[in-house]
Amino acid sequence: MNSVIGKLAEIETTAETIVEHARQQKGEHMHCPRCGADTMKAPVHTNALSRIADIYICDSCGSAEAMLAFMNQQYPLT
Repeated sequence: MNSVIGKLAEIETTAETIVEHARQQKGEHMHCPRCGADTMKAPVHTNALSRIADIYICDSCGSAEAMLAFMNQQYPLT
């Protein structure tokens, strides 16, 4: 039962990531999908590209992901 719940949560997270990516590709101004701060720059490609998902994130979250990747830890999607 827990594995089914885990798979459903994974599918939901993937669907949310796809929606965020689509919004970014349209050029829509949005908050950072990771931390929620209104720090995303325009145009969107000048922000950091997430190491976890195919979306742009703010520079602070990008730095945090880079440091955690260096330490072989993963920054969880929120």
